[in-house]
Amino acid sequence: MDTSNADIERAEARVAAERDQAVGKARAAVEQEGTYICEDCGEQIDSARLHAAPFARRCVTCQQNHEK
Repeated sequence: MDTSNADIERAEARVAAERDQAVGKARAAVEQEGTYICEDCGEQIDSARLHAAPFARRCVTCQQNHEK
């Protein structure tokens, strides 16, 4: 089955929209609460991680465990 350019563009647009939504959620949490919490362990996500990956939903340790 061939993947059309339109299929690829739709997939890229979906990924970009999901990323933008995650970034918005993180920014809102930081603005409202002054912090952003890992969805797995409940600990604060380090600001350096959020600067590098503002869409991060997990702290570094939990993300590494999630990827295993």
